[in-house]
Amino acid sequence: MKFHTHVLYLAVIGFVGVTSFANASYVLVNGGFEDTSGTFPTGWSKGGSGTVSAGAGFVSGSSADALMTAGAVMSQDFSGATVASAENYDFQLDFAFRTSGISTTTDQRFRLRDNNNTGDLITLGFESAATGGGTALSYFSGTWQRGIDVAFAASTTYYFRVNGYDLDLASRYYTLSYSTDGVNYVTSANITGFHFAPVGSDFETVAFDAGTQTTRIDSVTVVPEPAAALLGTLGLFGLLRRRR
Repeated sequence: MKFHTHVLYLAVIGFVGVTSFANASYVLVNGGFEDTSGTFPTGWSKGGSGTVSAGAGFVSGSSADALMTAGAVMSQDFSGATVASAENYDFQLDFAFRTSGISTTTDQRFRLRDNNNTGDLITLGFESAATGGGTALSYFSGTWQRGIDVAFAASTTYYFRVNGYDLDLASRYYTLSYSTDGVNYVTSANITGFHFAPVGSDFETVAFDAGTQTTRIDSVTVVPEPAAALLGTLGLFGLLRRRR
């Protein structure tokens, strides 16, 4: 009986690992821009009127980043699947950001989009801060709304994080976070204002618009929302404990 229990534990561990990644379909490649083989940046699509070239890296341990001149656009459809099969409804997006200047016309944007870079789900940009001067990180939901109202500055490294929850439900929401050291984050209240993608649209493409500024991006990662994954795993282990 003990042997069967151990085997069941191993089977569940394998099942959790496989289904978490298979169902979520998170396969973002070259998020650190270290792979400079082929046309830079490998794994990403480029557009707009500017250029995207390899920078020297601006976060700890990085030797490369994506250096975007004014007008450049860079994106990646990381799902490798259609909306119906990807189901990226709970996620955490992280990236490092540095810029020569911060535009207050919200043309310097971060976009979380649907399959194949279509359908804006969450659009983030900068606008004049309500307090403290400078600029605020804002989101678009018909009009621009302040998400994190602090004075972001040029020539400073920031780590941004977006956590999305229950995108397949009417109660869907997300949070915005930022950090100056990549460890300690300040997080917004829950945000229910989305761009215009309907309920059930999932997150499959990440895009960066340099706008009128030179913009640098590094350390881009997308993973299933950690808390949800952990709760699911703990629930399965709790079930096993009761069966022993």
